[in-house]
Amino acid sequence: MEVKTPKIDTTNDWYDQEHDWRRRTLLFFGMLSLMIVVIVILSALFVGRLRKIADTETERYLSELTKSSVFLVDARVQASMATISHAAREYVADIEASKDPMPHLREVVELEALSMIFLMDTQGHAVSTTGLEQDFSSHRAVMDTLKGATVLAGVALADGQTCIVVGVPVYSDGNVIGALLACGIVSRILDYMDGNFFTGDGYFFVVDTAGSFFRRAEGAANPDIDTVFQLLAMDVENADGIEAMREDLAAGRDGYLRISSALDGKNKILNYMPLKNSDLYLLFVVSQDATTWHVSGLFREALVMIVVVVLLLPLMTIALFLSYRGKNKALSCIAFSDPVTGGLSETKFHFDAEKLIRSAPSKTYTLAMVDVKNFKLINETFGSDNGDRLLRYIHDALSRLIGEGELVCRTFADDYALLLKNRDQQAIMALAEQISTEINRFNSQRSHKYYLAITMGAYEIDDRKLPILFIQDRANLARKESEVHLSNTNHLYSCAFYSEEDRKRLYREKEMENQMDSALASNEFEAYLQPKLDISSGRIVGAEALVRWNNPARGLVPPNDFIPFFERNGFIIQIDLFVFEQVCDRLRRWIDAGITPICISVNLSRVHLNDPDFLAPFITIKDRYAIPTEYLEFELTESLLTENIALVISSINRIHDAGFSCSLDDFGSGYSSLNLLADVPVDTVKLDGNFFRTLKMTDYRKRTIIESIIDVAKKLKMTTVAEGIETKEQLAYLRWIHCDQAQGYVISKPLPVDMFEKQFITKA
Repeated sequence: MEVKTPKIDTTNDWYDQEHDWRRRTLLFFGMLSLMIVVIVILSALFVGRLRKIADTETERYLSELTKSSVFLVDARVQASMATISHAAREYVADIEASKDPMPHLREVVELEALSMIFLMDTQGHAVSTTGLEQDFSSHRAVMDTLKGATVLAGVALADGQTCIVVGVPVYSDGNVIGALLACGIVSRILDYMDGNFFTGDGYFFVVDTAGSFFRRAEGAANPDIDTVFQLLAMDVENADGIEAMREDLAAGRDGYLRISSALDGKNKILNYMPLKNSDLYLLFVVSQDATTWHVSGLFREALVMIVVVVLLLPLMTIALFLSYRGKNKALSCIAFSDPVTGGLSETKFHFDAEKLIRSAPSKTYTLAMVDVKNFKLINETFGSDNGDRLLRYIHDALSRLIGEGELVCRTFADDYALLLKNRDQQAIMALAEQISTEINRFNSQRSHKYYLAITMGAYEIDDRKLPILFIQDRANLARKESEVHLSNTNHLYSCAFYSEEDRKRLYREKEMENQMDSALASNEFEAYLQPKLDISSGRIVGAEALVRWNNPARGLVPPNDFIPFFERNGFIIQIDLFVFEQVCDRLRRWIDAGITPICISVNLSRVHLNDPDFLAPFITIKDRYAIPTEYLEFELTESLLTENIALVISSINRIHDAGFSCSLDDFGSGYSSLNLLADVPVDTVKLDGNFFRTLKMTDYRKRTIIESIIDVAKKLKMTTVAEGIETKEQLAYLRWIHCDQAQGYVISKPLPVDMFEKQFITKA
C-alpha cells in the first residue's frame, strides 16, 4: 500500500505572513507617523507658546527701556534747566554790567554741547548764538516762558530745521524780561542712545501730539516726510493700530505698535511715551530681530531637530529655555544694569528697594547715601578710564560690606545708595568707618598715598509709603549735613542722620528759596552798619556792613537762618552785591553832603571766589557811584584759609590790584596759626569775639595769645580790630595792649543805615 505524503499548501501561510508584516509595518509607520505628527504639533504649539511668551516679555522689557529712556531724558532736561536758569541770571548780570551777554551764552553752548541758545524778548522775537533770527510769538508753549514757566517744546526754525528747546524765563527785578531757549539737549542724549541700544538696530524719534517730527534718527526717516503717520503709511504693510496710535498721541497716552516694514521686510516694535511737562512724545523703534533673532533661530532648529531626532526634544527644550533666559537677561542688563559698575542701575535699585520697603514693617530699612569727596580731581588727574575703574572698585567694596536683604547701587557720578536692614545708628556709624577703611585699603600697596574721603547720610524709613526719590532726598539732606562735620574733623569719613528738624529746616529753606527773588526785588533785605571805634582817639573811624532780612510775615529773620542757605544755593552773590550797592549809595550821599566818609567793610562770601572775575560787578557798582576805593574794604573769613589758601591769596591780590583793602575776619575762630599772617597779605586782622567773651585779667595764657597776635600784626603793618567787645573793662585792656580798633555792643549794636548816620556820621 502506497503511503502518500500530503501536500502542504503554504500559499496562504506566506500570504498571511506577508500580510501580517505589511500590516505591522503599516501600523508601525502609522504609529510612528502619528507620533511624529503629535510631537510636531505639540512641539509647534510649545514653540508657538514660547514665541508668544518671548514676544510678551520683549514688549514688557522694551516698555521698561522706553520708560528708563524717558526718565533719563527728563532728568537731563531738569539738570539743563538749572544750568540755563543760571545762564539767565548771568545774562541779567552782564546786561546790568553793560557787558555783551553773547560770549557767555556761547560758552554755555560749548560747555553743554548744545547747538545754540536763543535769547527771546517779550515780543517773541529771538536771536541765537549762531546769529539765527526767529519769531516765536505764535508758539504758545515757548511764549509761556514769558509767564514764568519752564518749558520743553518742539519748534520749527527759520532755516528749515526743527529743534527741541528747553526754555526758561529771564528775570530782572522780579519781572520777566525775556527767555533763554536752549537747543540740542534732548537730541544729544538721544544720539548717544541711538548708537548704544541693540547695537544700532534701535533708534529714537521725538514728535508732537500730531505726529510731526522734531527729532529724527539719522537715516531712519525720509527728510521729506513731515509726520510719523506719513512714514507709517508709506513704510508699513498690514499695520493695525495706526489710528489707535493717533488717538493715543492726541490724548497723551503711551502705548506700542507692531509694524511690518514694506521697505526692508523687517518686523518692528514701536513704543511711544510722552515726555513730562511738554506736548512731545519719545518714540522708540527697534527691529524685532534685534531682540529675538537668536531665539527665533533656535525655534526653527528645534522644529527640524524634533522631526529628525525625537529623543533630542528634552535637550532642545532646555537649550531653548536657556537661550530664552539669556535673551531676557540681556534685555534686563540694558534696562537694569549700571554700565560702569556692572551692578544695579538706579531704576532697578528703586524698583527692588520699594518692593522690600513696602513688604517690611516701618523702620526695618535705612537708606544711606554715600558720596566720594573731590572725585572730579581723580578724573582730571588720572583720566576717566581710571575713574571708572575706581567707581567699580568702590562698588565692589560696598557690595562686600552689605548683608542678605540689603542693596547697593551707583546712583549718579560718584554717589552710591545703600538700602540697609535692621541696623541702628551705632551700626551705621561703624559701617561708615568700615567703608572708609575698605575703599582706602589700596593705599597699603602704594608708596604715594591717595586717600579718599566719604560723606554718608542715612534716613531710617519710618514712612513706607514715601516714594523712593523722597526717601533718597532725605538721606541726601543728611549727607549734606555730614559734609559740614567732615570739614571739622581729620577723619576720612563722616555720617549724619536725617531728623524731623531736618525736614522742618528743608521746608523753611524751600520757603526761603521761593521768596528770595521777590524779597530782594521788594527791598525786604536791609543793610545795617556796626561802627568801629579807634581806641586811642575814641572816634568812629569805620563800620562793618551787615545784611538783615525784614520779612513781612516773620519779622527780622536771624542771619544764621538764611545766610548759610544762601551760600549753598549761590543767592549770597546777589545779597553781597545788594549790600555793596547800599554802602556805595550811602557813601555817595555823604560825599555829596560834604561829609568826610568813613571806610566801610563788606563781607565777601566764599562763593564769589570760585569765579576768577568775581570783582567785576563790584567795580561796576563802585564806578557807577564814583566812590574812591579807600573807603571800601572786603572782609574774608578765616575758615576760607583751611579750604584753599592759594585761592584766597590769589583773590586778595586781585582785591589789592583793584585798589580795595582787605581784612581777615574771625581770626582765631578755627585752628589759626600766626604763620598765616605771614602768608596772607591782608591789611587788617579782626580778632574773633570768642577771645574776649570769657577773658579775665588773670587768664595769663589767653592774654599772652591775644597780645602776641596784636604784636605780630603790628610788626607786619596790619591794622588790628577786636570784635565782640561788650564791656568797658575789655575796652580798657585793648587800649593798654595798643589794639587799634574795637567793634561790639559796648560801642553799638548793628544799626539801620539811617540810624547809624544820625548817631555817628553827623558827629564825625
